[in-house]
Amino acid sequence: MLACATAEDGLWKVSLNVQTTQDVAGLLAAVREPLLGAGFTEKPDSPAVGVDTQTAFVRHEGEVLTVAVIHDGTTSTMTIGGAVAQDDHGDS
Repeated sequence: MLACATAEDGLWKVSLNVQTTQDVAGLLAAVREPLLGAGFTEKPDSPAVGVDTQTAFVRHEGEVLTVAVIHDGTTSTMTIGGAVAQDDHGDS
């Protein structure tokens, strides 16, 4: 796992990369539920070439997290990147 967060203009710019043996659907479901519970809305996106699934989660102005998963047959690599409000309620 590799993670990074920096503060800018009232938002945390975040990046998280995780490798696991979990399948693509299970991995996406594991992040979908808590993000929807935190008030994000899912905006499915067409995945880039070589990406198995890609979707965005949006909440309030400027808060966007993009989730992409690549599966090589045995290992899934998930990347989450974007910006979230610095407070814990998304009220920027």
